[in-house]
Amino acid sequence: MMPFDTMTSPSPSPSSSKTSEECLMVTSQFSQCLATMLQNNTCVISEDTGYISWCPPCDDLYAGWTSCHCNDITVPYGIGDCMPLCTIFFWCAAKQAYDYGACAADLAALTQCGNKTQSSSTSSSPSLFVNNDKLDNDDDHTMITMKTKMDDDDAPPSPSSLPSSLPPPKVLVQQLLFTNASFPYCHVCSIVENDDGSLVAVFQAGPYEDSPQSSIWTTRKLPNAQDWSPPVIALTLKGVCSMNPSLYQNEAGVIFLTFHYGGNPDGSCNTDRWKGAYIKSLDGGVTWQNTSITYLPTGYLGGIKNKCIKLSNGAVLCPSSTESTVDTLIEFWQAHVETTNDNFTAWNTSNEIQFNYANDRFCVYYGTIQPTLTEIEPGHVLSLQRTGCGVIAQSHSYDYGRTFESPARPTSLPNPNAGIDSVLMKGQKDIGVLLAYNNSPTVRTPLSIAHSVDGGKTWEHLLDLETNTTMRFMYPAVIQSKRDPRAAHVCYTHVANRNTMAYAKLEFQN
Repeated sequence: MMPFDTMTSPSPSPSSSKTSEECLMVTSQFSQCLATMLQNNTCVISEDTGYISWCPPCDDLYAGWTSCHCNDITVPYGIGDCMPLCTIFFWCAAKQAYDYGACAADLAALTQCGNKTQSSSTSSSPSLFVNNDKLDNDDDHTMITMKTKMDDDDAPPSPSSLPSSLPPPKVLVQQLLFTNASFPYCHVCSIVENDDGSLVAVFQAGPYEDSPQSSIWTTRKLPNAQDWSPPVIALTLKGVCSMNPSLYQNEAGVIFLTFHYGGNPDGSCNTDRWKGAYIKSLDGGVTWQNTSITYLPTGYLGGIKNKCIKLSNGAVLCPSSTESTVDTLIEFWQAHVETTNDNFTAWNTSNEIQFNYANDRFCVYYGTIQPTLTEIEPGHVLSLQRTGCGVIAQSHSYDYGRTFESPARPTSLPNPNAGIDSVLMKGQKDIGVLLAYNNSPTVRTPLSIAHSVDGGKTWEHLLDLETNTTMRFMYPAVIQSKRDPRAAHVCYTHVANRNTMAYAKLEFQN
């Protein structure tokens, strides 16, 4: 039996190939065998990869499975997305992504697939049909593919449908927040503007990203000042990592700084087990009550990187997400939204927002995290999310963030598995929602600005803030200026020879 961590998709000879139904059945049996043998500690697990390397009692079933054209057989899975049977098996069985028994049951249920036809679909959900309405006689199996019927409002926009009436904003200021800092690493900026026009930015910094010595630092820029103040520590948990800071200022002017901490015994951050907390500033970010930390209730994390927003009904929504790791091998990302009040004293959570498929590939390995929120109209909240699938995903809530559409749907905007942020430019209908993002599916450059005036249905690329292809610019935060409603403040991680933070002020013409 070939080790699973080195084997490729089977390529059987035509004489030994099986029909789609036989392949589904033998794959289910093979998966069930692995489930049983793993429970009995019979399978050998590779120390290098953590995958199943050898499972002798399943040899015969493995031999039968290799006679399948499993890459040619696509079936509905999970939310109805179509994916190759080989992919399902590798995800669900060979790589230990989740419970083997459940995997076997899922695969067994797939033997019922293929009974629907194209004409049976009358909704916007995916419909299954036999390719060319007949069997693929050359391979002696049914090729099942997927078509998705979408309403016009649901279809991802094409570039030709994007609006082009808004001139790009002027970049009034663009600068580094600091140089020659005492720390070798920094990341994840969040920013607020006080009523007097002063700006407060926070970020995480330390020896490396999840270091137990990582702290939350802050810097300020006074009105009419040319430069930012030297960065100082806002929060340190001795021997415990703190990261992903997010700022929110309530109606009374109190600034809340939420963050995540710890998770590992050595104090380093672990996305699977970290917890949430916040500190406050009562003087516009000049000082922080860092000896009075409020720890959030179990299961709540507050804003993860991106800012919380206040809704028209007075509720405050905090964009959050979980990053669970299975068998130290594969991460499962799921966004959600937490509801609190203007003083962060009561908490509720939405459903989890899943994301499964984009760019012709199954991407539940990474899913969706770090959402950014805007209230399009009273009760209607748009959530845009970072994904590991090469695109930005979106989901809508129509009940003030209590529940969101799940799974999320891909937008036309690329995403290189990097943070994004958005803001509703209130009172500026020609600008609408402003988005800061990396306009690439693979690399964290350029750093770009786009906008949408129709609630996220279509997007227009406005400008690139940073374009150097030898550097990286990432994890932006964007807010609307309080003093100039047609201006926006952006801060972001700036990576050349080392990390620093950068700031830009944008202004749209009237």
